[in-house]
Amino acid sequence: MSIRDPVRVSIDGPDMVAHVILDKPETLNTMTKSFWPQLHRTFQELDRSAHVRAVILSASLESKVFSAGLDLSDAAELIGNPKPRMGIGRKALQLRQQVQSMQQALEAIAKCRVPVIAAIHGACIGGGVDLVSTCDIRLVSKDAYFSIKEVDLAIAADLGTLSRLPKLVGNDSLVRELAFTGRSLAAEQALQLGFVSRVCSDPQSLMEEARVLAKNIASESPIAVIGTKAVLNYSRDHSISDGLEFVSIWNMAMLQSDDVIEAVSKLRRKETPQFSKL
Repeated sequence: MSIRDPVRVSIDGPDMVAHVILDKPETLNTMTKSFWPQLHRTFQELDRSAHVRAVILSASLESKVFSAGLDLSDAAELIGNPKPRMGIGRKALQLRQQVQSMQQALEAIAKCRVPVIAAIHGACIGGGVDLVSTCDIRLVSKDAYFSIKEVDLAIAADLGTLSRLPKLVGNDSLVRELAFTGRSLAAEQALQLGFVSRVCSDPQSLMEEARVLAKNIASESPIAVIGTKAVLNYSRDHSISDGLEFVSIWNMAMLQSDDVIEAVSKLRRKETPQFSKL
């Protein structure tokens, strides 16, 4: 029997849209040891690709959930002491390295130069929330729900949710309630909070809307889209004046792009611009 990779990638060449699929439905797409390096490599490769202008991240429709989070067997092994008589200090350093390697895998999504759209159906638990919090846009089906479940395992979420989620929604009180209790956040409430952009009727329509959105983004100038993501990310973490300085320096070069000439000339003639690969 063949063993499925936890992450599968397909690329629509004409539309320049990549689809990253969590594809271990038999384990509810839990995040095993093999998941982290594969996810990291996948997004590093997509970041470097001249043929990709937008990415969709979803679970396979065969799966009942988006992700049940960190694999509990791997978590027990991570926390357990693999070497007899290892001191607390050494064990702490080892744990920190392992946590940081997982953080870096998720950070590869945030640093991917093209927009990443998360299409979420079913349960999105623990590490799944960390995962989708790194994405640029989140779409959900009506059956989706989120849970910062780490507190039920007697740990603080450490892969990004506690750092990113308060910046993504406008209700710090509710973020703390969810993080302190592990209770679920339904799709409609996630929409009201601004954590997701839209709620779709079912997983099939969710994927169709994600594809339409990704194709729309991919049809724009890749220079403009990449620059927009870079400026938004920088401005999120800096003051307004810093953000204005950053975009002025960015556009010193990018306003000279051939894409600007193509866009202006075609729009004047009411034609659709065609942008070359990166």
